[in-house]
Amino acid sequence: MAKDAETSKPKHLDPTSEYYLSSQANSGNSLTKDTLKGDNYVAWEQSAILTLKSHNKLAFIDGRITKPDPESEDFLAWDIVNSMLCSWICNSLDPPIRATVSRLNEAKLIWDSLKTRYSIPNRPRIYKLWSDASMTTQGGAFVITYYTKLLGMWDELLTLSPLESCGCPKGTEKMNWYQDLQTYQFLMGLDDKYATLRTQIINMDPFPNIDRVYAMVMQEESHQGITGSRDTTSAVGFHAQNGPPTAQSSGLVSATAGDPDRTPTGRPWCTFCHRVGHIGEMLSPPWYCSAWLLDGLQTNAIKASSVSLADDITLRHVVYMPNLAVNLISVSCLAADANCFVAFSNDICVLQDRTSKSPIGLGKMHRRVFVFQPLSTAIVASVSESESESESYELWHRRMGHPSSQPLIHLPTVSVVSPSLKTIYDVRCRAKHNRTVFPDSTSRAMDIFGLVHCDIWGPYRVSTISGTKYFLTIVDDYSRAVRVYLMHDKGQTGTLLRNFCNMVHNQFGKLVKIIRSDNGHEFDSQPMTQFCNDHASPPSSPTAPSPTLGRGKRQKKVPSVLKDYSSRNWFAKLSTALRSYGFLQSHADHTLFTYRKGDVFLSVLVYVDDLILAGNNSTTCSSFKKYLNDCFKLKDLGPLKYFLGIEATRGPRGLFLSQCKYALDILSESGLSASKPAAFPMEQNHGLALAGGPLLSDPRPYRRLIGRLVYLTITRTDICYAVHVLSQFMQSPRSQHWDAALWVLWYLKAAPGQGLFLLADSPLQIYAFCDSDWASCPLTRRSVTGYFVSLGNSPISWRTKKQPTVSRSSPEAEYRSMAVTTCELTWLKSFLLSLGVHHDRPMRLFCDNQAAYYFEPGLS
Repeated sequence: MAKDAETSKPKHLDPTSEYYLSSQANSGNSLTKDTLKGDNYVAWEQSAILTLKSHNKLAFIDGRITKPDPESEDFLAWDIVNSMLCSWICNSLDPPIRATVSRLNEAKLIWDSLKTRYSIPNRPRIYKLWSDASMTTQGGAFVITYYTKLLGMWDELLTLSPLESCGCPKGTEKMNWYQDLQTYQFLMGLDDKYATLRTQIINMDPFPNIDRVYAMVMQEESHQGITGSRDTTSAVGFHAQNGPPTAQSSGLVSATAGDPDRTPTGRPWCTFCHRVGHIGEMLSPPWYCSAWLLDGLQTNAIKASSVSLADDITLRHVVYMPNLAVNLISVSCLAADANCFVAFSNDICVLQDRTSKSPIGLGKMHRRVFVFQPLSTAIVASVSESESESESYELWHRRMGHPSSQPLIHLPTVSVVSPSLKTIYDVRCRAKHNRTVFPDSTSRAMDIFGLVHCDIWGPYRVSTISGTKYFLTIVDDYSRAVRVYLMHDKGQTGTLLRNFCNMVHNQFGKLVKIIRSDNGHEFDSQPMTQFCNDHASPPSSPTAPSPTLGRGKRQKKVPSVLKDYSSRNWFAKLSTALRSYGFLQSHADHTLFTYRKGDVFLSVLVYVDDLILAGNNSTTCSSFKKYLNDCFKLKDLGPLKYFLGIEATRGPRGLFLSQCKYALDILSESGLSASKPAAFPMEQNHGLALAGGPLLSDPRPYRRLIGRLVYLTITRTDICYAVHVLSQFMQSPRSQHWDAALWVLWYLKAAPGQGLFLLADSPLQIYAFCDSDWASCPLTRRSVTGYFVSLGNSPISWRTKKQPTVSRSSPEAEYRSMAVTTCELTWLKSFLLSLGVHHDRPMRLFCDNQAAYYFEPGLS
């Protein structure tokens, strides 16, 4: 018993309890879709009771759960549910009615007050309903519309004056009488075309109920609709000259058919053996079928294979009717077989490809029918008709780039009046001059992208629409292919070159081996330097430089090529030394090296020329330090206290990481050391994406500040979202963006030493929490993903990032957030495995959207 008491859930957490509130419940919900206006109380009450039953809250209204004593432990849970029900009821009331119950603070009091005022039987309403039901007729409408209208009146009548059946014979007889009355009313209002059916139903014994009568009338309506469609005198089909459908069959026509089993002389003709004297029904071949034409006649049809209307339009499962002047083809089959859209207007019919939306066929109105023709024929005919008489010789001469008279003579669609020019164009004289040909180069690349030439042109006096005045030209030496990139300034050169090399690698599977430029300073920027560190080929100078450029003097400046190789060669040499000692490089993080021999474990984390060593054996650590000192000249800085701006403080309970000094340096450089602290990093409804303030004259301080704040998010999870928002405006920051960045600094002023505490005894269980802000960006309508991962009670990973695609619903955005978090969990598991931690427990992922679970059947 004690164990059961300990494991029992509280009432507000038990889904079967009346005190339980789901995550979807909030005070903004309404109890019903329709608001209570007074005269619709009965319908409103029924809908409200159904809603309360679905949420298991009817006991608060009917008095089964009363208000507990304020000192009781159930009072808080009752008060929360009662407040929620009060808001639901008030949200479903008309404003004048809501004002009369706003003083009541209990849901039952509000419910009883409304019931007392509006539940009085309304005899005038009952009289009006009976009167309307008796005078309601079909009036040419559909049967389902007429029946639905009557059914609504009957339901309201039963609500206002219910028939209570006690189960006795007299009560059952009264209920049957009421149902017969409904059937009589339904039959009385039907149109005259159902008179025969109405007579049959009245004479039936036993008399059917209303549901059976409605089904019979619906069946009769469907039958009359099929029969009525046979009276149509025109149909749309593809015209055929003679015989069965062929590949040359074209033309959308409207026609009727006669008797296919008779010759023009009136003698019978067999549609199977094509002989005169008998009809095909006598033979009854198995592939015959009976088909109704749209003119009301019946004929026999043989199934053919397919018909080709054009090169890319083929119809399948075409039914061939012999001796028929037209081939009737369904437009729905045409759209399905050709995978196209069919659009009709008053004079044309267009077939469009479903994927590319390009037209593939055209039908023009001719004598009240659409004549089909392939698109190529239609275009040629249109050009010939519209331009053969309107375009002059001189206009075509200008369009074709001022050629001589000989080529224009061969244009069959141009009406050439006089094959001579009366005007001498100076551009022709200049175009005919010969130019000096460059000699063939003897140094040619042997493969595509083996050598590319780069040059920058600008600034031009007139900028483009996007404000660019420079352009970068990249020429492949092997293929002579040219690619041009527009730039706002020369500082974008390194970034564009890096993007170009990534495009070449991803699209063509090639690597750019040599980049040759004119030694401009723009090729020595930070992005270009990083690019050289990541690739094997440095920027190359032009071949065969002039001897006068050096003037015989020694170059004092260290070439940038040597600086490009420094960090990369150092890491390669260090990696070789670590592998020689027995370390393994982690696949999850290439800067992590681990060593394991028996019970001894060492790990080395490398950042350029700074190393962090961790191990469980001091003797092995000392031996490894001596080995590194023999290979390189290293300096032992002792236990980890300060590393790249991150302060580490050890204690008996765990490790505390912070960036206090780094945060204070940011405040000092910004001049906000004595500023007043703020309580939150950013306003909730900031509207920074739509800011229209003036642009900053110098955006570099803003970019430098945001870059430092990004590095500060290593230990400050509370500013992760704010920094994510501000980093979107680094290209063109405005005054509002700068003010928001200063607000983040004011928030840091409140607690600059805040950081992360990693517990020493934290359980080996990974928890992940993810969420999304659906369509939060007003410019792109993309959602924002945020997740937080902890190892036990210690935070280890977090992120805020805009989703790459637009989500059509909030569950889709939540599912994308869960997918990103799952990728992070997979990486963390492989990272722990590199450290020798075998995490075999299931990682728990928490999401606050139940609908997102249905995207993946495996989730629960």
